[in-house]
Amino acid sequence: MKLQHPLRAALVLPVIPLLAIPLLIIPILAGCASPLEAPGPDPTISEAPETTHPAPAPTPDETAAVAEDTPHPPAAEGPVQHEIMPTRSHVAEGVPVTYNSIPPTSGNHWPQWSRCGFFPLRIPDERLVHNLEHGNIVVSFNLTTSEVGRLRKALEEIDLSADWGISRSYERIPTGTVALAAWGVSDTMSGVIPERIRSFFASFAGEEGPERIPCSGSGVVPPGMGRAS
Repeated sequence: MKLQHPLRAALVLPVIPLLAIPLLIIPILAGCASPLEAPGPDPTISEAPETTHPAPAPTPDETAAVAEDTPHPPAAEGPVQHEIMPTRSHVAEGVPVTYNSIPPTSGNHWPQWSRCGFFPLRIPDERLVHNLEHGNIVVSFNLTTSEVGRLRKALEEIDLSADWGISRSYERIPTGTVALAAWGVSDTMSGVIPERIRSFFASFAGEEGPERIPCSGSGVVPPGMGRAS
């Protein structure tokens, strides 16, 4: 058996503990890495609540626009004033005229006006606007046969109607409607209401219009009618 040199053995023994030190440090470092890589939330820190901002108030213009969409209350029953059209000139017979209301209450018209009377047929607006210019009352109706009889009877009981009134069938208003017209004013009603018709004649017959000419003794009779009925 060969004996080891005493000096070589003395150098080897201190080296063995130095080689073991890294083996001990590696597990310690591995155990400390987990909390460093994924730290949990700090319970002492609370999240700030989300702030919500209220919607801005509408401007006056926006408020007005919304108000326009709301239904308007119905107009009160009775006479309604209409804007007088800018001209009241004669146009040739047969030439159509556009008016600002139905039935019209002013504007250009044909040279010949209508005779007074109750006519259960159509008479053009352009002729009757000339009557309105003279202060006459135009009664337009879209009625059943029985209602036409009621209207005729109501007008026969109004003395002013004989000198200032012209009645005609008119399909441009709703069924069951009577529309009274003077120069610049009208009154539309459902069915026949004798009191309102009488009141309209009393207020406007011979009172409205640039001229005052009764239709009882002048004006043309509608074609097919020998005389006003």
